[in-house]
Amino acid sequence: MQLIRCTKKLQKEMGLKSSDLCTEEPRFSYLGSWHANLIHIDRRKCVLFVNDKTLFNFTESNIRLPRATACCHKAA
Repeated sequence: MQLIRCTKKLQKEMGLKSSDLCTEEPRFSYLGSWHANLIHIDRRKCVLFVNDKTLFNFTESNIRLPRATACCHKAA
């Protein structure tokens, strides 16, 4: 399972509570863990993903709430 840590801003936007989040430590993954943050580009909501080890990053642009929560549930 891939671990993606979210900022409070992204958790609030997605409607996630502390009880919804995974508390166990992740198993080894070649990709390592990631951080995700909600940012705004040209007044559109985007999610910035950053790899903890390599700092490789990418954005998912024009995010809407149903799409973001679907992405969260796919990972679980």
